[in-house]
Amino acid sequence: MFLTKLRAKLSIKRVLTNIVIGMMIAVVIHIWHNSAIISRIENSAMDFMIQWTQGIISSEDQTIPFVFIDIDEATYRNWGEPATTPKDKLTDILRFVRSGSPLLAVVDIDTSEREASDIGETLEVSGLMDLLSNWSDANQEDSSPAETSVLFVRGFRASLNSEAKHMELRKSPLDPVLAENDYFHSTSPLFERSLYDHTIRHWRLFERTCNDGIGNVIPSVQLVATARIYAGNNNLSTLYNALNQYRPDDCATRKELPGRSLVLGNQQLNLVGDRINDRIIYKIPWANGAVDPSQVDSVTHQGQEVSLVTHLSAGVITDSDSKLDPSLLKDRIVVI
Repeated sequence: MFLTKLRAKLSIKRVLTNIVIGMMIAVVIHIWHNSAIISRIENSAMDFMIQWTQGIISSEDQTIPFVFIDIDEATYRNWGEPATTPKDKLTDILRFVRSGSPLLAVVDIDTSEREASDIGETLEVSGLMDLLSNWSDANQEDSSPAETSVLFVRGFRASLNSEAKHMELRKSPLDPVLAENDYFHSTSPLFERSLYDHTIRHWRLFERTCNDGIGNVIPSVQLVATARIYAGNNNLSTLYNALNQYRPDDCATRKELPGRSLVLGNQQLNLVGDRINDRIIYKIPWANGAVDPSQVDSVTHQGQEVSLVTHLSAGVITDSDSKLDPSLLKDRIVVI
């Protein structure tokens, strides 16, 4: 009887001790949550989880395959090693993408005003402005109107105004035509990088900008892509309406952003989260040694097994004598 009571008291004491220790640890983590050492511990744990599951977890059934149109070294040399991307070549690539009707296309090419000394004339001669102006219209070359969402990656720069608290969006001669078409989106390519090892681990879902005293919000590539995939092109207005609340009213003031959840299709997103919410967590279905895209995982697309990533040289589109079938882009995500 005595031993039973003694064991019970010792057991209660151990439980209380564990509770006190746990509470002390929780208080320390809460107080120093934003410290560098806590951040490193979190990152190390998540990095280990991603590496540990590499090659174990398979791709999702609804994974959308990618087509990567690469301006590779051979293409670059064949184009004469230009300082900037030739607009006539970009026009040919976009015309090919348009005819293939992908789900969405990401144009990761700088189109800012610094691209050439006489950009307006260059764009007109190349036919790029005409192509973009008539993107949603059927013409002699295309049998149906294009419904492809095109995400143009934009550039940013620091303001020369010492009182400015937001970056400036680099202006582009394409701005007027991008504003006219609901299928075109200016997007940000920026991420957060860990300072201690320079590794990208965190999203930046949007950028607040100020140009000439006028505030704006530029969504990230991944945010617009997610909205397009889960909510459809017609419901992207839901995303932009939500982002409008973060538009700077005063370019000389930087206010703390309120959190807001956004429902896109069957997905719920937190537009302003803490370090954990903004963490990039992904899975790698293929083994560690698979570098060649042809060796990576396959997914089911339109009833067929296809590679998760298809690599195309831009030169095959712009300079080849044989015509490439654009149907390989159908309902896929294209990155240029």
